Amino acid sequence: MKFNVKIITIFLLVFSTISCQKSILPEKTMAHIIADMHLLEGSMSMYGVFRTEYKKREAFYNSIFEKYNTNAKQFNESMAWYTKRPQKLEAVYAEADRILKKIEEEVKTAEQAEKESQSTEKE
Repeated sequence: MKFNVKIITIFLLVFSTISCQKSILPEKTMAHIIADMHLLEGSMSMYGVFRTEYKKREAFYNSIFEKYNTNAKQFNESMAWYTKRPQKLEAVYAEADRILKKIEEEVKTAEQAEKESQSTEKE
């Protein structure tokens, strides 16, 4: 009987850990969401969407969550999970940084191409 109780207890612990991790967003998804959030924050700041405009901000953030088939609750739970694992969180932010640098490079390339296009049109 004691043996069965131990097996059931171990099974329940393993199952609860697995089911808990299923709701945690993968590192790549977290990185993309965080990168999009940073872009959103910059845009809102540039266009004057203030922190007090809760409904607008909520709608913008919800659009990011929808893009990645998630919601604020799952994102916050995932962030709490990653916060307890600093190495994983560091990897998430390193990937988010890489994504943002890639976007920055693409914007610079497009701006340079636009400038070159305009200068050849003037000639």
